[in-house]
Amino acid sequence: MNLFFPAKFNNLDRKNIFVNRKKRILALCDNLLTGTDNEVAEKIERYLLSLAKPKTFNGSGSYEIEFDKAFEELCHTLSSNANGREIKKMTVKEVYILIDLNNKQIKEHGRR
Repeated sequence: MNLFFPAKFNNLDRKNIFVNRKKRILALCDNLLTGTDNEVAEKIERYLLSLAKPKTFNGSGSYEIEFDKAFEELCHTLSSNANGREIKKMTVKEVYILIDLNNKQIKEHGRR
């Protein structure tokens, strides 16, 4: 997906996470090779865990319900450009192409 849609899948936050994962793995390897236990890997792990924000999965405002609503809204929005094809049966790549097409149309003509 990164090759097809670099603007959506190639950002600094994402790169920062992968850089920190790599540093953590290298620190863990150093710990294994030297037989010592430094705190570098643990600090990086705490940082990476701090990036994850827990979601609420129960009640009417739960993450699952909000996700389902957003998905249905997206399907409805994209259906105008789908030429009669069923959005829910499309591949991920096809959906992202429709999203890009929809965003281009909004930029050119504004919201309808």
